[in-house]
Parts: sequence; structure tokens; C-alpha cells
Amino acid sequence: MENNDGLLRLADMKMDDLSPMMQHYAEMKKQVGDAFLFYRLGDFYEMFFDDAIEGARILELVLTRRDCGNGLRAPMCGIPFHAYQSYADRLVSEGKKVAICEQLEDPSLAKGLVKRGLIRILTPGTVTDALDDRKNNYLMSICCIGSQFGVACADISTGDFEATQLTLPDNNEHLINLVSRYQPSEIICNKAFEDTACCQVIKTGTNIVLTLRSDRDFARDSVDKTEIRPDNLKLFSDPSLLISACGALILYAAETQTEKVKHLRDIHCFKISDSMELDHATRTNLELTQTIRGKTKRGSLLWAIDRTKTAMGGRLLRKWVEEPLISVTAINKRLDAVEEAKDKYIARQEIIESLTGLYDIERLAGKVSLGTCNARDLLSLRNSLAKLPFVKERLENFSKGIFKDIKELLDPMEDICELLEKGIAEDPPVTVKEGGIIKRGYNAECDELNDIALNAKEYIMNLEAGERERTGIKTLKISYNKVFGYYIDIPKSQSDKVPEEYERKQTLVNNERYITPQIKELEEKIVSASGRRVALEYELFSQIRDRVLGESKRLFGTASAVAMTDCITALAELAESENYVRPVVDMSEDIEIKSGRHPVVEKMMSSDGESFVPNDIQLDNEKRLMVLTGPNMAGKSTYMRQAALIVLMAQTGSFVPAEAARIGLVDHIFTRRCPT
Repeated sequence: MENNDGLLRLADMKMDDLSPMMQHYAEMKKQVGDAFLFYRLGDFYEMFFDDAIEGARILELVLTRRDCGNGLRAPMCGIPFHAYQSYADRLVSEGKKVAICEQLEDPSLAKGLVKRGLIRILTPGTVTDALDDRKNNYLMSICCIGSQFGVACADISTGDFEATQLTLPDNNEHLINLVSRYQPSEIICNKAFEDTACCQVIKTGTNIVLTLRSDRDFARDSVDKTEIRPDNLKLFSDPSLLISACGALILYAAETQTEKVKHLRDIHCFKISDSMELDHATRTNLELTQTIRGKTKRGSLLWAIDRTKTAMGGRLLRKWVEEPLISVTAINKRLDAVEEAKDKYIARQEIIESLTGLYDIERLAGKVSLGTCNARDLLSLRNSLAKLPFVKERLENFSKGIFKDIKELLDPMEDICELLEKGIAEDPPVTVKEGGIIKRGYNAECDELNDIALNAKEYIMNLEAGERERTGIKTLKISYNKVFGYYIDIPKSQSDKVPEEYERKQTLVNNERYITPQIKELEEKIVSASGRRVALEYELFSQIRDRVLGESKRLFGTASAVAMTDCITALAELAESENYVRPVVDMSEDIEIKSGRHPVVEKMMSSDGESFVPNDIQLDNEKRLMVLTGPNMAGKSTYMRQAALIVLMAQTGSFVPAEAARIGLVDHIFTRRCPT
């Protein structure tokens, strides 16, 4: 049964050889497949057999052994249950999956084996904690039949959900471009996709985790149960593959979260031609969001132009850079808003200041929808919502471009803010099942139980004083022992003054001990107050969370409005501070740039006290080609990239680094192949 390293493997074990607990572990492990199983035992999550061997190596844990039945000892390693998240995050960052098997009942009350069950499965594409707050974490779903592909992409932490169907003849190229655009952490797919050229590119050229799912998950009868609501389905004559990809994604999300994912329903459908298409080589060489060599944000276009103040705005600006517009109307709506924000300095600064320090409403709303939020999350949500009335008031100074859309979408949600203000304590603990999360004054019963638990001694002293005064027995005392609980102690010499309702429990040499209905009621309150308070607080917290959940659509809409506001004011701030100019974007075939500068190189040079030498670019219907010659390091590549970045920035809706610019709409940008 032992391998070459002398360690037992679960695959070599027979169920009859395992103890009852280990049999349950084996059943859970079979259910989660290739995921690491964190199995709760007391104050630890334990890993056994192969999981323990590999987990100990990756997480640098001590590998021990535990009896597993029939005189055998299984490899084991463990982590404290309260610190599991950092270990799980480390495994997920390595492209692994982690399943959490939790105790579902109090071990002290359990008869036989403690009931346990899966509460969550963490995978690269479905994890919602420890994420880069300025980058979406996408899960992609691909359904392939022949040469046709349905593609869905969602960020479970924010609720973003988009889908398309590729019907063009050279699907592989466009699909690879789509993968490059979203950069998903994980792709789920059906069996047919495994044999495609695109799948091989993903396996060999990326770090994306590829998860094969049953064809059953992509079947229409399974998808119909997910109640998806795609918009714009009329874009496709037969959107069946798109629908299958969306349904399979929702099923996988529900499986990993072990419950329905309620905020993944409304799906934005698009065609790949709806935005400027950029292939992987172009994205890489233009260093849009990260550098070629260091893979860092510093030195990229996004680094050079990002002035956003919130995580929501940072993610949206990244999306704008990744997906430049190809609609003159849409581009100019953004440019109109940026121009107005640039011109109204004081109002812009007031908004920027109010957005500074704003929490991530979008991901907080995602946590609420997933049921994973705690009281601190709701407190952060309250603090963010409290700022929104001022933001909405300041937005009245703006009316151009997408500011109209923003004002319609922004809902300060005063009702939810007031609920959280009244209900959530100012300094709640991290967990929601240890009390201290409900603010005093929100619920009378909760206040009473809290007072009893905190002031038990004072309650007893008050009762004792009251009984002395009522009975006239000045030596009456209330005491406690484990046998009787709380009791009244009276000297025998005063027994003639004992009221009729006192029930004698014990007679001693010099004293009599009594109980009363009142003292037993108080005892029950004191003894059970703490537990009842914790249970009641959790119940009240759940009610508050469910109320917020019921308004999740408003929350996500508000988060979107805040993100757009942040992006527009940030681009306006960029334009003013860096002396950028509004480009003219039209349907001509001209590219005219006067005194253009490379946005990244200029920022790098200015930090060193140097100045970028501007240059002109002119291409039109008669002059459609430009040939650049010169020695190495003469600036040819910088000149070409500068032209591409200025065009891309203009179609993002940003002002550009130039004295003047006119951009005829561009639907593709190409560059040389990536260096190998």
C-alpha cells in the first residue's frame, strides 16, 4: 500500500480498511476530485494522504501521520481553522483548487461522528477573496460544436457577465483574441473544445487553469434551470451555443459556492466586432496593462493614465483600455463628459475628494449576493453609501455626455444606509457567530440579553437588595453553586420570615437554602443570555443582509455609476495635469497628430527630469503608408507605438498627449509578433 516514499496513498486503500471518520473523508475526497480537501477536525483543517503530501510541500507544513484504521497511519498535515484563508489563497494562486469540508454541528452535542459537509470550493476563476482590487477575476466558459463557439465570461466577485457567439470562419484567431482580452484565471469547457487548436494554445502558452466539464452541464435542459437572462440575443440567428456556455458557467459557479449565485443572471451579449479588436501580440507589444519583460503595471499605458480613486473605477478604466470603442457617438459621449469635468475644476475636485477612500461597493455587493459578507463588510458598505448623497449633489454641476447616464443610474440608497447605520455595531468582529455585531438600540431583546450577559453580578445584587427589603431579612444572600445554580441563603433564625413562595432546597446546620420562580428565571437568563444573544445577533444580521440582498440590483447600478464617475473625473484630471488635448474622432480615413508624445515614455522621462521631443503624424486617403528608416535606438518603435496608443486612447474616450489630433475611426490595431 505504501509508495516508494513509504507513504500511504488513498487510491491504494480499501474502504473497509478505513475508520468511520476516514471513510467519510474518502467519500468527500471522491466528490471534490482533484481539489485539495480541507477537512475540519476540531480547531484545524486537516489534509490526508496525497493532499497532505503535496500540500505540505507547497505550503511548507510539517508532514505527520494519523491512525486511519486497520493499524495503518495516513500522511497528514493541518492548518488552524481561523487562518485557513491565507493557505487556501496560496494554493489557488498556484492554480490549485481547494474544497472546504466544515463541521455542521457542535461537536459537544454530536452523537457519534460529527456531521460535516462541503460549504465552498475555491478555484482560480471562482475565488472572491484576496483578489487584485483593480483587476477583474474572470471565469470563462466555452462551448464548442464543430467550428462554432459559445463564449461566456463572468467575474463572480462583481457580477460582470458577458457572452458572445463566434460564427466567423477563422474562429480560432478571434477566440484566442477574446481570451487575451479577458485574461481569465480559469476556463471551463466541454469535451469537444479539448481537441481544438485554441485549446492547445491555452495549455501551452498561458497559465490559465483549464477545467473540463461534463457535456451534460452544457445541455439545454440543464441550462434552462439556471434561469439566465441574456440581452441582445437578436444579435445571433441561433444563440444556442452562447446560452449553453452561460448556463454551464452558472452551474459551475453554484457548485463551487454550494448555493445559487443570484447576482449572475443578467448577461450582456455582444459581437466581437462591437469594439476594437486587438490580438495578443498587439496587447503585449503596446504594453497596455503590463510590461513585456517584468509583467508589472508600472511602465504600461494603464500605469501612465490611471488617476482613479476607487477600485471600481480602476477596473472600469482597465476595461476601457482593453476594449476601445468603435462608435463615434459613444466615443464622443465619453469625450464630452471628460471635457466638461476638465473645465469645471472646483466641482471635479469635490467629486474626486469624496471618492477618495470609498470602499469597493461592487465587490461588497457581490459578497452580499454570495452570502459571504460579514458585519465589517456591511459597515464598509454603510460608510461608502454615506458619501453618495454628496456625490449625487455635486454631479448636478455636470450634464454632458455620459454624465446623463451616470445621474440616472446613481442611487444614494439612503434607506439601506440608514438600516446599516442603525443595525451594525461600529467595531464588529470578523466572524458573524460570536456576537458583538448588532448596534445597541436596534433590538430591545438583544439589548436585554447583552445587558444580562455583561451585568450578571449587578442583576443579582439588585435582586438580593430587593428581596432583603421585601422580606425584612437583612442577612439574606443570593449565592451560586453547580448543584442548585442560584439560590437564596437565609439563617435558620430568620426562617419565620420566609415568604410562602420560597421553595426550600437544602437544610444546613445554621442555614436554609431556597429557590424562587423569579430567581430561576433570572438564572436561566444569565446562563443562556450569552448563547441566546449570539444566536439572536446572527439572526438579526441575516435579516439585515437579506434586506440588502433584496436591493442588490440598485447596489450594482450605483457601483457602476460610481465607477464611471471615477473614470471620467480621473481622465479629466489626467488631461489637465499632463496637458492632453481633446481629439476629434470622426468617420474619415485620416490620422493627423500635431506634436504628439508617447504617454508612457513621456512620464518615464519627466520623472528623470527630461523632456520628450514631440513629433507629427499625418496619414490620409492619399498617404496611407509610412516607411520609417534609421539606425537602432533611433526611436522608430517609439514613434509607431506612440501613433497606436494615441489612437487607442482617443477611442477609449480619453484626451491625448498632443497639441491637436484628428482620428478617423479605427477598428483594428496590429503590431509585429511578440518576441520569443
